Amino acid sequence: MVRVVAEQEGLESLSGIWDSLLQRSSGDSAIYLTYDWVTIWWKHFGDGNRLNILLIEKEQEVIGIFPLMITEYRVGFLKFRALETIGSVNCNYIGLVPYENREETVTALLTYLGKELRRDKLVLRLTLVPEYSELLRKLRVHASLFSKNLVVQENVKTLLMILRLKKHF
Repeated sequence: MVRVVAEQEGLESLSGIWDSLLQRSSGDSAIYLTYDWVTIWWKHFGDGNRLNILLIEKEQEVIGIFPLMITEYRVGFLKFRALETIGSVNCNYIGLVPYENREETVTALLTYLGKELRRDKLVLRLTLVPEYSELLRKLRVHASLFSKNLVVQENVKTLLMILRLKKHF
């Protein structure tokens, strides 16, 4: 089951659950997924966006958290709304999911996305997701199984670093 936290008060009540889940999500314990980072970022930069924290629950226990927000973009006369990560527009870290819950958490997320993205005419926008991401792999494989409206479009970017060596004489 997916429960959505859309109010600041709801976010503030998640501290203990969030920290517990973060400790069990050893591979995903980046600073950008900490409760403190998300709440401070939201407080200072969340204006104009809508909170959309997804809590994946099993038997009344939170087994996954996806800290997302809904942002409205305008391009000329066109406007669209995107569901994207909180804390950084270009963030490699998508959610807190302990390894033992990955399969059912991602399945619940995809089911939710299949319904909600179509109903609310949203786009899921995730940037700088590592190629080895479990969520990205499951999105590639399973998106079309959950909904005809879920399509994964990837833009692969490669960063090239150029080092200039100075000669010291």
